[in-house]
Amino acid sequence: MGEELTEIARDIRRGPRALSADQCRAARALLGWTQARVAGEAGLTRMSIVLFESGTQSIRLRSRLKLMDAFQRHGVEFLWAGDAGEGVRLQRAAADGGAAADTGNGGRGLRPHQHYFSPRS
Repeated sequence: MGEELTEIARDIRRGPRALSADQCRAARALLGWTQARVAGEAGLTRMSIVLFESGTQSIRLRSRLKLMDAFQRHGVEFLWAGDAGEGVRLQRAAADGGAAADTGNGGRGLRPHQHYFSPRS
């Protein structure tokens, strides 16, 4: 329990994790969404998505959190640098109520019908 609390304290000090442009592109690819669809789901403009994904312009933390929320509502999970590398994965609801299973595939907890993308593989 002590280690768990230490990790929570580290997360609080780091502040909220917000997705990167690479994670945004990967999450969009997982869902098969266009930039316009992402913008609509997150309540942002398409141009904001274009500029963010291209690295031309950063977006506010609030906008990144809106993007994360839109993706998470559709089953995208975000992996952070401390989780064996930055990336995204798609969790689909399972017959067992959506509980993650240990499938022996690198500790990712993915089922055969799920996908894993790491933008910097």
